[in-house]
Amino acid sequence: MDSRLTQRARILQVLLEARGQEVPLADILDLRIGQYGSRLLELRRLGFKIRNRTQTIDGRRHSWFRLVLQPDQQPHGKRDQAAPAPADVEAAPSLFGDLSPEGRYPH
Repeated sequence: MDSRLTQRARILQVLLEARGQEVPLADILDLRIGQYGSRLLELRRLGFKIRNRTQTIDGRRHSWFRLVLQPDQQPHGKRDQAAPAPADVEAAPSLFGDLSPEGRYPH
């Protein structure tokens, strides 16, 4: 299996497990994925809507990432206007095993 697919799946799993909450960059770095930025870009190109936020704290830049859910899937009634996943993402489940590209969390 292509290691990029595995790395994407690992990042996606962390984002899915966060259930719409922000994931600190440190958690993604803990996955030991050298080019995490490239894997995030690939996920975005597959149709996943991933937001990032940065903040400077005590002169150090901190980053967080969040998988945006479809409006009817926002936890605690929060609404974020995410575009529906493109039709070509329908083929993505085979790339990620049991993970769903539609932004749905495993129950």
